Amino acid sequence: MRRRVGTPGMAGIGLVSALGPGSGSAAVMGGGAAPAPWWFIAGQTCVAAWQPIGAANLAASYINLANPGTFDAFPGTAPGWAVGVGWQANGTTQYLRTGVIPGSLTWSFFIRGTTSSAVAWWGGSRRGIGTDEFAILAWGGLGERQARYENALSIPGGGLAAGIYGFSGLTMYTNGAADPGAFTGNLIAPIELYLLALNNNGAPSFTGTPVTISAAVVYSTAPTAPEVAALAARMAAL
Repeated sequence: MRRRVGTPGMAGIGLVSALGPGSGSAAVMGGGAAPAPWWFIAGQTCVAAWQPIGAANLAASYINLANPGTFDAFPGTAPGWAVGVGWQANGTTQYLRTGVIPGSLTWSFFIRGTTSSAVAWWGGSRRGIGTDEFAILAWGGLGERQARYENALSIPGGGLAAGIYGFSGLTMYTNGAADPGAFTGNLIAPIELYLLALNNNGAPSFTGTPVTISAAVVYSTAPTAPEVAALAARMAAL
C-alpha cells in the first residue's frame, strides 16, 4: 500500500467538482481569496480528508480532498449515500477502504458520525484484539465510548450516538473537548484504515449496527487542543 501523506499546499485541488453547494470548502467567487478548507491546520500534516456530506455524488464523496488521487476511499462493499447526510452503512456488509496505514503515535483520526443506541465501529484498523489498534468505537446509548491505540481508552458516563469523535496523538476528544485520561500504548497497527467498519487483521469487522459518516480526517501529526476544538467546530458546520 502507498503511504504518501497529503500536502497542505494541495488542499484546494478538486473541491468545486467534488463538493456540492454549501460544503464550506468551495472557492470564493469574484476573484477573492478562498477560505482555508476545513481540514487544514497550519503546521499539521493532513494525510486524508473525506467529506461525503455535501458531495456531488457517491463517486465524488470518495475523493481525498486534501490530496485527490492519493488515499481516495474506495468500496469494499459500497455504502449508501445522501447529500445531506453522507455515507450510510448497514453495519453488516458495507465499508470503505482507504489505503492509509497509520505510522506512529503522533497520528490522529477524527470522524463526524452517527449511530444508534448500540455499539458500532466508525472506522479503524486492528492487528489483534486488545493490541495494535487505531480505531474509533462508539457505544451509542450504552454508556461508553472508546478510541484505541495499543490499548482501549474508554470514556464512561454516556454514549456518543452522534457527534465528532476521535483522538489527537494520545488524547481522546469528543466534539472538540479533551476527554480525561490518555493512551498508554506504544504501538500502531501497520494495517490499512477502513471506514464504516474495523479492519480486523485484514478482514472487515462489523457490529450489526448501522453507521453514518459525514466527514473524516487523518493527520500524521497531533493537532493541539485549541486546534482540535476549531477543527471540530468546522466539521460540525459542514
